[in-house]
Amino acid sequence: MEQQNWFYRLNDQQVGPVAQDQVIHLITQQILTADSYVWAENMENWLCIEQIPELAAFLPQGKERPTCITVLGILNIVFGGLGLLCSPFGIIGLLMPQPNSPFQLTPEMRMFSLIGYGFGFVFAIVLLASGIGLLNLKKWARQATCIYGWTAIVWGILSSIANGIMFSSRLSGTSPEEMPVVIGGIVGGMCGGLLGLIYPVILIIFMRKPHVIQACNK
Repeated sequence: MEQQNWFYRLNDQQVGPVAQDQVIHLITQQILTADSYVWAENMENWLCIEQIPELAAFLPQGKERPTCITVLGILNIVFGGLGLLCSPFGIIGLLMPQPNSPFQLTPEMRMFSLIGYGFGFVFAIVLLASGIGLLNLKKWARQATCIYGWTAIVWGILSSIANGIMFSSRLSGTSPEEMPVVIGGIVGGMCGGLLGLIYPVILIIFMRKPHVIQACNK
């Protein structure tokens, strides 16, 4: 079957005929993979590349992990681990009485904060699991990372708006001594929420890269 024309399937489309050298080039560039189907005129059925010795010889030996997957996988594990450790302390802090605090949280603020820590705990579990999966090039890990990214972005925007509204509602009844605390809470909450969007955006950008999708496609 050397130096003959081939047909191949890519993205559910049939392409060809193309020269064997072109097919080999696509294999070495990892555009066609071991489970990509090809066919030539002297073949009865379509076969995977890994079933055709003269083409399988050009398949990469082992799956290479892109650097960005390694970096983001480690960061997911670090951030996820920190989230699992810190979230319970944040919840305990909200539940403890604070008689000397210059600014007491309203029941609504306290409940919203508890919900936020709850979401943070779930996000931490997803990050930790997806980080481990990314280092092992699992398809589900890339998908879980994307889902986390979009969910974190939506939650970050909503929480920033909600924090701004709840803290702003206290301005009218706040004494001059407490005003800096309230304003600081408004600015800090909104800025913190917006800054928290940076990492989810980075995750979505890199998880949608073709070479990342290809690496995690098995």
